Amino acid sequence: MKKLFAALAAILVTGAVAFAAGLPLITGPIDPSNQLEHFNNLVQQLDGNKGYAPAQVVSLGSTGTVSGATPVTLNSQRGVASFTGVATLATGAVTTLTLTDSLVAANSQCFAQVQSGGAAGSGPYVSTATPTAGSLAFIIANGGTTATGATQTFAIAFDCM
Repeated sequence: MKKLFAALAAILVTGAVAFAAGLPLITGPIDPSNQLEHFNNLVQQLDGNKGYAPAQVVSLGSTGTVSGATPVTLNSQRGVASFTGVATLATGAVTTLTLTDSLVAANSQCFAQVQSGGAAGSGPYVSTATPTAGSLAFIIANGGTTATGATQTFAIAFDCM
């Protein structure tokens, strides 16, 4: 009885390993030479020598940071632009901050968010990020209950594809 359970357990474990590794299921009688071939195939796949593509480094494009008064220049697909000397934004007010960037095209898809800036109770956010050929315009709005405070620096994280 013990031998029967051991044999069933071995078959189940072999089937689970074959299923998890994507190996073909063996039909018919179990042939030890097939088992060895499939086991060696599994080992080669796990070692990265067969079946799966080897790990590759994929470039996400250039990144960078810049700081200054609007407009700032940063030739990068993604990064953080810190705009200094931004005037006070009252609740509901908007302002436009411009990033000059040679890697931005009119058909680029750009995403942006405010990383820092504004006084307590203010809620600055990027309302829109509008790409044009060679520049990116951020419309910053204050959705908070208080003004952003006098002469703020806003750090805007952006990503253009």
